[in-house]
Amino acid sequence: MISRIKQAIAVYFAAILLLPFAAEARLVEVEFTLDSPKTALEKKLFIDSAILEAQSRMLEIYYEGASFSPSWATLPHRAPLTKILRQASYREVTITRLEAIERKQAGKRWHFVYRGMIPDGTPVINDKTLLATFAKLLDDKSRQHMTPYFAMEIALAYPSLGLQDKATSFWRHNFQGYSYAMFEDAPVLAPDAFRLSASGIKADLVPAGIDGAFALLDKAPFHPALCEIALTRLDGTNLPAFSLSLRKACLTLNKTDAGYQARLTKSRKALADMPISPPFDRRNVMAEMTQLQGQDWLSEESWLTQLIITSMGDVPANFPLGELIDTDDALSDTSSSSGGLQLESLTIDEDEGDSPMLEALTVIDLQDEITQFEQLPTIAAMGALTAGFAEAGYPLISEIFVLQAQ
Repeated sequence: MISRIKQAIAVYFAAILLLPFAAEARLVEVEFTLDSPKTALEKKLFIDSAILEAQSRMLEIYYEGASFSPSWATLPHRAPLTKILRQASYREVTITRLEAIERKQAGKRWHFVYRGMIPDGTPVINDKTLLATFAKLLDDKSRQHMTPYFAMEIALAYPSLGLQDKATSFWRHNFQGYSYAMFEDAPVLAPDAFRLSASGIKADLVPAGIDGAFALLDKAPFHPALCEIALTRLDGTNLPAFSLSLRKACLTLNKTDAGYQARLTKSRKALADMPISPPFDRRNVMAEMTQLQGQDWLSEESWLTQLIITSMGDVPANFPLGELIDTDDALSDTSSSSGGLQLESLTIDEDEGDSPMLEALTVIDLQDEITQFEQLPTIAAMGALTAGFAEAGYPLISEIFVLQAQ
């Protein structure tokens, strides 16, 4: 009975092999040798390795003469792109009716002959199809094909390809925080996203590797120290467009920091197309900042106020309008160069005599304005804080908040 079953199975498979081949496929045969397995794991996976080798050689026959190097790719992207696109294209082809024709040991090597069906005709490989393949890989969002850094590199290096949105989606799939906003043409963030960006951090606490640095930078976008660490770890990775975009973002915050000018000098050649000097003399702003800190108005809770000052008004955040309250002494023109902020002016009362009399100076306390701005950072609260800084004798800091509101 058992022999009859075996006989029936053999007849069934023989019938399948004798079926006429489909018109859209063709039969190929490959021959190769592999080293004999040495370890128990190699022995377990030996036949699987032979099957993969056979499939790879058949795919090479199918894609014979095809180039996976897009003409728009330049150094240093051409080689890695070619490898990625070849592997992706190979995965899209199915080898059917794969069977081992011969398998025998010859000394320390094994000899194999496999037969299988590959699609008939010549594959269409050109710039258009390669771009479509790469875009599909971005949609897959899998690190099996490429890292999010390389995905962003290609999008930034070749903006005409229109891959920025897909690369950003790929990036946010791997990093769910706010680091995506550090790249060109990215949307601005809400002020609260910068809460950790104003925190101090020790370099030895940053996890190892590129992923470790970006995992923290994702939680604290634009953090100057984390930016510098991430840039250092990108050295030698052949990601020039990605590194340049990140460096521009790194220079956004802490512009009054002592090392800011040194970083500018180091980056001057790469950043020739962007403003490389703060709008004010750094020493004058530092003098006002030192004077302000002596007032005890700033605390750990006033991180956003301090961040705006140290960035010279460049915090890439979106501040809602809030409610602008009209007062009798408010400026009527809100469309001036001050970005619509209502700044109080110094009022002069003239008595019946010829000499103008200045109003008596009063003690100014900005604690309430700073607290209100930190708790509800709106353009309206920023306007009140701006006017307060101007009245308290901090004209540069006041102007920094005007710049931030624009």
